[in-house]
Amino acid sequence: MTKPVSCCTPSSVARSSPNDLLDQYVSIDGLPTPNGDEHQSPSTCLPPESEYSRISNILGESFTSSLDMKFMEACTTMRTETDPDKRLRVLFDLFDVDQNQRLTPAGLQAFLAATMAHHNVTLSGVELQDIVHQAFRAVYPNEKDIHPRESLHFDEFKVLFGDALSTERPSRQARQLSIGASRCSVVHKKRSFRDTLRSGAVQYQAELYFLALYFSVNGLAFGLKWASFPYDIVAGHMAQLAKSCAQLVLVNAMFVLLPMSRSIVGYLRTFRLLWHILPFDRHISFHQLAGSVMLIAGTVHTVAWLIICVRAKSATNQDWQKSILNTHKIKLLRYADWLDIFAALPMWTGVAMLGCAAVAVPCTLACVRRHNFQLFWLTHILFLPFLVLLFVPWIAPPQAWFWVAGPLIVYVLERRFRLTSVFGEQTDLKKVQVTSNAMVLYLKKPRGYTFQPGMVPELSTFEWHPFTISSAPEDEVLTLHIRVAGDWTSALHNRLKQHGIPLPSVAIDGPVGAPSMEYANYSTVVLIGGGIGVTPFASILKHLLHVWEQHRCPICGSVQLPRRVKLRKVYFYWITKEQHHMEWFRDMLNQLYDLDSDRRLVSQTYLTNVVDTAKSEPLKLIQTFMRARQDRDIFTGLQGSKMNMGRPNWAVELKNIAGAVCANTRGMDEAEEVGVFLCGPPGLDRDVNANVDKFNANCRRRSGGVRFSYHSEKF
Repeated sequence: MTKPVSCCTPSSVARSSPNDLLDQYVSIDGLPTPNGDEHQSPSTCLPPESEYSRISNILGESFTSSLDMKFMEACTTMRTETDPDKRLRVLFDLFDVDQNQRLTPAGLQAFLAATMAHHNVTLSGVELQDIVHQAFRAVYPNEKDIHPRESLHFDEFKVLFGDALSTERPSRQARQLSIGASRCSVVHKKRSFRDTLRSGAVQYQAELYFLALYFSVNGLAFGLKWASFPYDIVAGHMAQLAKSCAQLVLVNAMFVLLPMSRSIVGYLRTFRLLWHILPFDRHISFHQLAGSVMLIAGTVHTVAWLIICVRAKSATNQDWQKSILNTHKIKLLRYADWLDIFAALPMWTGVAMLGCAAVAVPCTLACVRRHNFQLFWLTHILFLPFLVLLFVPWIAPPQAWFWVAGPLIVYVLERRFRLTSVFGEQTDLKKVQVTSNAMVLYLKKPRGYTFQPGMVPELSTFEWHPFTISSAPEDEVLTLHIRVAGDWTSALHNRLKQHGIPLPSVAIDGPVGAPSMEYANYSTVVLIGGGIGVTPFASILKHLLHVWEQHRCPICGSVQLPRRVKLRKVYFYWITKEQHHMEWFRDMLNQLYDLDSDRRLVSQTYLTNVVDTAKSEPLKLIQTFMRARQDRDIFTGLQGSKMNMGRPNWAVELKNIAGAVCANTRGMDEAEEVGVFLCGPPGLDRDVNANVDKFNANCRRRSGGVRFSYHSEKF
């Protein structure tokens, strides 16, 4: 046996191996070596040492770009070639590591192990050795010999992979070209500015209604206050500006508090008529908008008063006698020194309010919230004394009672009610699962604790952090899947991964509403989870599992849903870069697949750390080959769905979903509304939202057309 040459030696670069078709792989970290290196292979079954050592040595070398291009050309040919024989020939040459026109089990196993190591994927529920065994046994399945053949020639290889190629190619074309019914066809033409405005108005109807209400109230309050003060010979328009901006502070203090009363927002969310007026999914954004306007108005109010002070001191006696500032309360602006002015009642309250804002505002930045949420929360509490100081009057009668008192009382009562319920309902952690960047918490559900799928509890004693419930309302335990993102989750992760310590007790607040709660109001929904964002949809799918099991016929096994259950079709997408995350809900999805005789659920998983390029073609063909022999994906263990590599083409996916909906609703005059629910990172949200907007704008909406209604949660 030839000893492997180290990839660090000059002789390795100058080798004369016939295995040029494998030369696209450059230095793969983590490949096992036959001398017992600590790095492990993604597969538990390794080929013989002679074969695997040679393949590992080849894959660990740095080759020239010309050799790299040879492999890329071969894979590209296999990916794009329409002639099945040519594609089979290229695939055979890839697997034939000895280039002797014979494919051996050890060579195929070595190639697949190295390819999986390169793409950082592992097998689920099957061993690599079993895949190779099935492949070689599939050529002559009627042979009585239980041992696989020692080698395959090209003609035998055609029998083996011919079906896999013929299955893979049409499915790819179908996904790219299918459109569904003609009435949902998309018109690709340049849109006019009027069409763009019209489509935007339809898509953001609730946001526009609320913004119109918001700016109307602000404009009316500003204008009425401005008109109530005349022009002053000393202050000019500064007095009008100062009082009008003070009015804006009061109005926006109301708008700041109302969106953060989560119990009220969750209650109002249950009224579907309000969806077209109030954008519940963006209540945090409007809280930030109102807070920004309040701080800007407060700053302008302060600057206007400083200008008034300067003008009061520099005005002539004749002008001062005519000024409205010449009253017993405002005379100090002209005659007192600056220290006495700032010590007066209105000034020191204004300075205190600006001090609270100066400390709290920098801590509201996203970088602070994500990495030090505790600092963000503690400094945010400073806005409570800010609001209290609004009740301190000076010249005019107090108006804060009208604008701020009601929302502030509601907010305080809600917090008190939540604190009372929380400290009365503490629960224990029953079990935890900790991975490198995530954790799963199993909590004993408190007595009387009810929620709907997609709702969010908050976890902790003195810090409140919302996490989506991933269990169903019918389950006896509460399950939370939490990603390590900031200081609090990092501390919790470090605590839970320690062995031998008792699990802490936690207090549960909520649950509060979330956008995904609205899924039951659609007959067709698209659920898109990005990474840990799959949790609200896991709760929904688990709830569907209970509903389907409840209405399953004990004789025939089919599920007969009552009319009150509106949801009939679910398209589920899970996009993640961590393959082991797919193990979290594998059993649940397989149970749904077994119950779903009518195929109401269409699930697709995407692994983003494997790019869908020519280099992944060998893995995809092996994947297709095995799916023809077992209804279970070799990478995820999921039944009925294949793990996709890369990211979804949302334009194509939405197009195919619309076609399927049109085919099922043919003959209906009204447009079908499909709910799209997403929970994931901002990049995924922007991508899906843009494609939904584009589809809704371009779709020629005849009778019975399709429109997507978009709801998102970003983290």
